[in-house]
Amino acid sequence: MAANQLIVDEDYCNAMGDFFNRQGENLESMIQEYVSELKTIRNAAIIDGAVSQALEEFISYSEKLKDQIGPVSSVAKTSVAKYLQEIDEKDQYLF
Repeated sequence: MAANQLIVDEDYCNAMGDFFNRQGENLESMIQEYVSELKTIRNAAIIDGAVSQALEEFISYSEKLKDQIGPVSSVAKTSVAKYLQEIDEKDQYLF
């Protein structure tokens, strides 16, 4: 016989929200470090020429990634919290 119950593991949902948030922070940190390393290469190794200009352009595009992932991961965590809140409201806090 089929059951009419939906079981939501709140601990798992909250853990995944925290995971997404941490991963976003980690990726933001990696992007900053990556851009920093690219700038070091540009300043110390590839100073002039077409490759230097191409690297400069690449750095400018890479910098656009800064502060893009963090907000997305925050939205994921907030969405998890809202989802759990809506579930609680729908079941009228029965569980």
